[in-house]
Amino acid sequence: TELADKLRKWIGADERLLPQGTKMWMLLLCLAGTLLSGLPFFETLSPIGIVSRAVAFGSYGGILILAGIVLIEIIFARRVWCRSLCPLGGFYSLVGRHARLRVGYLPERCTQCGECTQACPVEEVLQPCLAGDAAEVVSGDCIRCAACIDVCREKALKVSYRIFH
Repeated sequence: TELADKLRKWIGADERLLPQGTKMWMLLLCLAGTLLSGLPFFETLSPIGIVSRAVAFGSYGGILILAGIVLIEIIFARRVWCRSLCPLGGFYSLVGRHARLRVGYLPERCTQCGECTQACPVEEVLQPCLAGDAAEVVSGDCIRCAACIDVCREKALKVSYRIFH
């Protein structure tokens, strides 16, 4: 999917995004599928699981699913799987809302250059901070990669740790 993102930029595709909430519905669907079947339903959809099965067992049928995900990401919208469809991402988003490790924001240092949003793979998580509505990134969709912190020349973003909520 990283390759698909690079290809989108190379061909100059639109920067369309799907709503992030879709992954919560996918999480519920996978949980229901697992409960009903008794099998780890997510593993049938997981790109990592698909590639692992293809390598280990020579079951290349799942590669078509993976190719479909990549094709949709190139043609339709950016980071469709990771941002909007991945049920595991939905679970991580729920957990991330209560995470102790956060990206803190120092508005007095910010020049609104936008480099942080360019570097962030989930750029809208920074918007409440940049709008002056939050002192730290509170979205569970922040993956805490620290790319925004690394590119900020003004040091307006920092790692912060909360002991209590």
